[in-house]
Amino acid sequence: MATTKTIRSVERAIIVLRALHQHSPVSLSHLSRVVELPKSSILRILLTLQQGGLVRRGIADELYRVTTGLNFLDDFDAEAERFAEMGASELIALRRNIGWPIDLNIRRGLYMIAIESSRGRSHFNLSADVTQLGERINIISSAVGRAYLANCPPDEYTEILQAALTSDDPLCHPARKTKTFEKQIEDVRQRGFGTRSPDYLGQTLHTGMKYDDGLASIAVAVRGKNIIYGTLVVLWYQSAATVAEMADKHLDQLRNSAAEIARSLDETSVRQA
Repeated sequence: MATTKTIRSVERAIIVLRALHQHSPVSLSHLSRVVELPKSSILRILLTLQQGGLVRRGIADELYRVTTGLNFLDDFDAEAERFAEMGASELIALRRNIGWPIDLNIRRGLYMIAIESSRGRSHFNLSADVTQLGERINIISSAVGRAYLANCPPDEYTEILQAALTSDDPLCHPARKTKTFEKQIEDVRQRGFGTRSPDYLGQTLHTGMKYDDGLASIAVAVRGKNIIYGTLVVLWYQSAATVAEMADKHLDQLRNSAAEIARSLDETSVRQA
């Protein structure tokens, strides 16, 4: 009786997918070492998987990762990946029109996290010590955090504020001046974009409070019909332009892109429901 043979190319694709899930995001060189296949073979597999919507290559880091097409895998952050997928084309368009780096951010507890960025392909590069993808950005003091707070539902806002009041993070301390802080958030709502608090200079849990990245930023919320997905932010060196100048020149583009990302996310949510 004849034995049914397996398909070698499919076997290799499965090996690559498993390695991507375990090591994602990952470079081509590292993936080649892990699965012990030539780079040329892996590139063909990756191209096929990308065309099938199962793998994508990051804009900022150019690393490969699985997409929401594989969100049945354990420990997969489908929400963050879907946001990054839907926002990728808008980041590329904004990069061409604005030039300065644009980040997509999601909320995790008292912090915002940049999950995708046009930094690596922008006309103006940021120094290597500036906050990187995946690093936690304080929600109370940062532009991205304030844009989020100004647009999230009241119960979520209250939950975040209560957690901030008991936090040991010095960057959460502005929330303790309740009336002043709430007026600042209301100002964000009125003007339609968030900016950094005067004392926030790009510090994170790893830099220390004396750190100053020399940047300024404006952020807008990516807000769907019944949910806030995250924020979209443009960063630039303070010496290049004022906040007012950047808002006057680029705010409409940011808002339009945020609205388009939200529309795409709303549509995929309906299809998946």
